[in-house]
Amino acid sequence: MKKITISKSSTAIDACWWDKGMSIEGAPEPKERIAVIGDSESDFPFLKLEGLLFRGAPFNARESVKNFLVTINNGYISKKDLLKGFFDCVDKIISMSADRGLNARDVTVYTDRDGVIYTKGDYSQGRRFATRIRNMGIDSPLVRIITGSSLVQNQESGFMDAFGLNAENLARNQRVQDDPYLVLIENGAIKLNVLNPHDMNNVALTLEPELTQTLVGEFRNRLMERIEREIFPSMHLHWQKNYMLQKEDPRGVYPSLDKKTMTTMNTPHALRDQKIIGEVYKSNIVKFMEEIAEGLNLPYEVLQ
Repeated sequence: MKKITISKSSTAIDACWWDKGMSIEGAPEPKERIAVIGDSESDFPFLKLEGLLFRGAPFNARESVKNFLVTINNGYISKKDLLKGFFDCVDKIISMSADRGLNARDVTVYTDRDGVIYTKGDYSQGRRFATRIRNMGIDSPLVRIITGSSLVQNQESGFMDAFGLNAENLARNQRVQDDPYLVLIENGAIKLNVLNPHDMNNVALTLEPELTQTLVGEFRNRLMERIEREIFPSMHLHWQKNYMLQKEDPRGVYPSLDKKTMTTMNTPHALRDQKIIGEVYKSNIVKFMEEIAEGLNLPYEVLQ
């Protein structure tokens, strides 16, 4: 049986068996032409892969990520936050490619979404990103988004349209026409076609149907019961099952019930700026996930 990985990010806690490293291992590009950009522990499965061209992070990355990147030869930490940090990393990738005799258009960048190009429902930088990627793969590296977020969080939320990950922005790009699966959701377990919003491929369910169904079934149900019983009363939290209403409900916990391959619990907006209480909340959920995995006889690993 595959091993479950449990990880924390700035906005959520995840339990999954398909991780971002598996997506890179199965990528159509050779490793030496792949660059990766992440900001949290959930990105370690691809940040720790050997043989990649580049591994980087924006300045706002978690300390564990930055501490790792300073120990490797091809690691890079931008001095800029979020999307500016992403652009800085891409410029570094272009420079590094030239030093190695590679054309930038032959390099592919796999980047995390939350905490790298986007944060807290802020779409204000979407146009800048859309303009930058319009000719990607032609005069600059191809960019693929690899994120733990769900279909609702990418399509229905308006994220993909705001950031130009759609036919209107990319239909004339020949590289995108050749391979339009540029948004890899749920850690890459589901691939979305940016030119056709109805076209998606659920790799995890095809490969491990029983484990995948357990994660989004019994595992998730037990976790929600414990959170409701053991966390909600003391932290004055409640369920908010509508993703679009999270910002208006700062003490609501969004359980990502639309996810098809993994279990995710978000960090409520009210706790995201309260570092100590927020870490207590996330640590408790990680502990619950460990205990539930043991109860279901599921092998697991906590990413630190």
